[in-house]
Amino acid sequence: MLATALRNDIIDSLRRAAHLHEEIRSSLRRAHDSTGDPPSLDELPGTTIDVPALLDEENYRKRLWASLAGEPELAEVVRVILDLNLHKPREIAAALGISATEVQNRKKRLRRRFIESNLVQGKMP
Repeated sequence: MLATALRNDIIDSLRRAAHLHEEIRSSLRRAHDSTGDPPSLDELPGTTIDVPALLDEENYRKRLWASLAGEPELAEVVRVILDLNLHKPREIAAALGISATEVQNRKKRLRRRFIESNLVQGKMP
């Protein structure tokens, strides 16, 4: 359940972030003498974001593990969630030999780390 909640938080944040900078642009070219109109879609420079790479689960896992370098406590939590398929904080706590409160604290640290590492954008609930 914790893994599902974390995954849903990440997905929700990504969806919200996609709508933060929406701008409506005409698909028609603007008049040659126009200076006030925004450029049309055809006149905008192309983006360099590799969307399939961002959505690739294997690539995402690599980025996730790289973001946890130097944070063995957080890496333990992620490993238990992903490898042992444990979801409840009590189950995770039992597997790690820590308290459920400590699992919640590490979960908060994980969220902050994901934001810092650009695995998700914006604030998470």
